[in-house]
This record gives sequence, C-alpha cells and structure tokens, in this order.
Amino acid sequence: MKIEFKALTNADLPLIKRWLEVPHVKAVWDSELEVEESLDKHAVRMESNFVKQFVVHVDGVPIGYFQYYWAAKVGGGWWGGYGDDVVGMDMYLGEVSYLGRGLGEITIRAFVEMLFRNDQVQQIIVDPHPENFRMHRLLTKLGFENRGDILTPDGEARLFAFHKKSFPGT
Repeated sequence: MKIEFKALTNADLPLIKRWLEVPHVKAVWDSELEVEESLDKHAVRMESNFVKQFVVHVDGVPIGYFQYYWAAKVGGGWWGGYGDDVVGMDMYLGEVSYLGRGLGEITIRAFVEMLFRNDQVQQIIVDPHPENFRMHRLLTKLGFENRGDILTPDGEARLFAFHKKSFPGT
C-alpha cells in the first residue's frame, strides 16, 4: 500500500468541499461553520508559513485531509507554553468507502513518521473532540499520551501528545 501526502492546492478545494459536507466529517471539523466558511479557511491556510495542509492518497486515490501547524505560532497564543519544536496535527478521512479499513491508523502513523523526520519537530499534539472516543483509542494505540480535557477556541477537546523520544527508531 502506497501512502502519499500531497500539498493541498486550489485544485483540491472541490474535493475538500465535498468531504466537509459528509456527516462524519461535519460532526468533528468546523462543525460550527458553514461549509463555505470552512473552505475559505482551507484556502487562506494555503498561504501560511505556519500551517501546512495535505491530501492523503492511498494507492493514488485521495481519501482524506491532514494538516500540521507550529503550535507556538498559531492561534493567537492560545497554545502558550509550547516551544518552537511542537507541532499540532489534525486530520479526517473523507471518503466514506475507505472507512472501517484501518486506514486511519495507517495514515496517522505515516504522517507522524513524516513529521518526526523533520529535526525541528520534537513533539506532536492532537486535540480531538472529548467525545471522539474512536480517535482517543486510536491515538493511544499509536503511542500518544492522553493529557486530559482542555478548552480551545473551537470548544472542548482532549489533548494527546507524542514525544519524538518515545517514537520507535529515534
């Protein structure tokens, strides 16, 4: 199985729009926004030096969205206390026909590996909704530490962290 993370481009925005309208994505991604507002956020982030967005492809088929961001440089300082070596990541699989096949685990593991190949990245944080229990179990299985509930500008979340020193092969 070939996993690729391709930088998000304007040509991908119709695909992102379609995924944002899928119920399981809408429930966890910008749920308080209209689809067009969320799509605008994606477009603006393409110009960012601190947020990097990708479409994940499995065997050449685009199936989902991933992003990472430098925690200390985004969010107006609400990730305070994190150093320049910490990135946050967010993701969703948008193609319904690819759900339930273990691809969440495979793609997240591949993304973590990609991030940790960058010498500047020493820690990865993820903040899923506190009731997204499937994601909590998956992150724990992958080695992320559950840091408990937090309040973010997007609402309540559960914080998970993974240190590079805990990653196999580092």
